[in-house]
Amino acid sequence: MIDKNLITSLVEEHCNGKEIYPVEITVSINSKITVFIDADQGVAIANCVALSRFIEGSLNREEHDFELEVTSAGLDQPFKIPRQYLKNLGRKVKVSMPDGTSLIGILHGATDKDFTLEVEKKVQLEGSRKKTLVKEEITLEYQNIQSTKIEISFK
Repeated sequence: MIDKNLITSLVEEHCNGKEIYPVEITVSINSKITVFIDADQGVAIANCVALSRFIEGSLNREEHDFELEVTSAGLDQPFKIPRQYLKNLGRKVKVSMPDGTSLIGILHGATDKDFTLEVEKKVQLEGSRKKTLVKEEITLEYQNIQSTKIEISFK
């Protein structure tokens, strides 16, 4: 089996100084290597091809039998690292909570440990018979959520 640390160091070496960055790297027990990358301005196929060739050129096929897949972190994939939150500031996202509930809102800020989401809630204001839509910013820690994905809309 190929050492994941070796693949991680190869990916980091290739990405250093480039617009792309690693999001997730997996190495299965049967040596299937999967590398997900992202970029602030989007990932081109050429980025995936260049990284794939770099990894393959750095490994000895006679020493290691492996399958390699280098792909972009797609729109349907949950965010894995804080940099993806920063990349998507201002976008509508869906946050899945561990208890099975979801929050949908606009991503307003992100740090290394948490992010801020603007959500809309209906509340009954004093002296009003109808509920009114109110915007509220909430801060969530990454460790307290299950996942965050871009909310895709075709309106």
